[in-house]
Amino acid sequence: MSCRRCFFPLLFTLLATVGFAHAQPCTAISLDGSGTPESPFLIATADDLLTLTTELNHQDTSLEAACWSAHYEVTNDIDLGIQGFAASGGVNMQCNPLAGQTTFSGTFDGGGHVIANGYLNASGTGCEGLFTMVRGATFQDLTFSGVDASLDMGYTAFTGMVAGGAAESTFRNVHVKGGDVYGTVAGGLVGVAYTSDASRALRFENVGYD
Repeated sequence: MSCRRCFFPLLFTLLATVGFAHAQPCTAISLDGSGTPESPFLIATADDLLTLTTELNHQDTSLEAACWSAHYEVTNDIDLGIQGFAASGGVNMQCNPLAGQTTFSGTFDGGGHVIANGYLNASGTGCEGLFTMVRGATFQDLTFSGVDASLDMGYTAFTGMVAGGAAESTFRNVHVKGGDVYGTVAGGLVGVAYTSDASRALRFENVGYD
């Protein structure tokens, strides 16, 4: 066999091996699914949402990078039962996702479902939302109904129902109804927005805060 004939299969094998070596999965999230587009992590109950906020949103440096860029999907309407969730725990006082700290960059698909009757409340941070900071993330097809978001602190709080700070992200068909968002700097979906240039500004499609 000539080397010319064996070169391309060998090259393909080497490239495939290198590619898979860098594709480390997220194994630290205790939810059904694998976090891929084909098999997203599934959020079906209030306990699942609590798992997400506990394991992902508290800046746990032991989590694989893939957990921060994974795909999550809500599969049922979720009634929080008036319970509170410590929804964020970063220490970035400016809530700036461009400042180099860990941010959520994955997809959160609400599946057309509703998260209702509860509150998101954090302490020890200046950044509050379902996610602390997001960059390059996508949120879609989700409604918050009767959910309050606040930050119980004595200093400047950046508060949004979805994220305290956001950059370069898309919000599509996301609505906040019948809830209140409290903070020194507060927005219905996002507390404060950052952009490195106009071409990477936040993108909002069919969103609302009633």
